[in-house]
Amino acid sequence: MWVEFAYYKDVFKGTLITDESIFPKYSQEAQDYVDYITLGKAGVSIENGLDTDKIKRSVCVASELYLEKENKLNAIKTSDNEIVARGLKSETVKSHSVTYASTSDLDTLSKIETEYDKLIRTRVNKLLLFTGLLNRGIG
Repeated sequence: MWVEFAYYKDVFKGTLITDESIFPKYSQEAQDYVDYITLGKAGVSIENGLDTDKIKRSVCVASELYLEKENKLNAIKTSDNEIVARGLKSETVKSHSVTYASTSDLDTLSKIETEYDKLIRTRVNKLLLFTGLLNRGIG
């Protein structure tokens, strides 16, 4: 991993992720995203010791946003995420009652996903803009 919890807490001064045990989940997701948008150049830069601070900060920012996104989505979803994903809101076995998630419920989930995806892209791009890592050209 490019960013350890100690960097997140002590250098980046992150406060949103307080549990060190969950940090790798969000950090890895953020690292994968940063590597994706830089076409792998961020990983090479880290290996060569170039632009490491900006890359690490972008991973920290994205990690926090991924956690916020998950928390917002979980607040909307029912206790059984698979049921919501299949379009069911609730289901009762005795006297068989089924309630389907309304399109507004599913639209809300989609809007939150889209909103956070845009926010992550904007914040990470802002940090990496002048590093050359977002350049799509060769070399």
